[in-house]
Amino acid sequence: MTNTPNIKGTHTRCKGNVEKNYEQVPHSIFRYLELGLISGNELALYVMLLKNDNKELGYAFPTTKQLTIWTGISEKTVKEAIKKLEIVGLIRKEKAPNYANKNRYYVFLPHEKEVLVKLVPQLKVKLDQRIMKLGLEAEQDRQRLEALNTHVRD
Repeated sequence: MTNTPNIKGTHTRCKGNVEKNYEQVPHSIFRYLELGLISGNELALYVMLLKNDNKELGYAFPTTKQLTIWTGISEKTVKEAIKKLEIVGLIRKEKAPNYANKNRYYVFLPHEKEVLVKLVPQLKVKLDQRIMKLGLEAEQDRQRLEALNTHVRD
């Protein structure tokens, strides 16, 4: 973190006023992240494949090396992330005909929240438990702060 340069932002909002400068990402992809179906690396890879999806051809065709450069993820992690995205049904990878080392990536819309929860109810239960635990921790923190403030005032 100490090696991260301090960069002044553009202060231009992407949403609504910048044309052809951002990708629209389906909001339902974040439910996959929230439920633990995908990681942040897999989300980044999904977004990059979505960005490079060729509308005329119907698929994306970046190389693993390109994905590594574009996402900042190691080649091994890119390959693992591709497998994970296939497992959860967000992409399909197939070999490109006539090219030995080329792949095609078909990028699919994520399931909507209600459908996804029905497909993985056990993960919804785990999420609810995490939310409840965080809520209890927040309440305990609030009570400790209140007790501290009361002690300081007295």
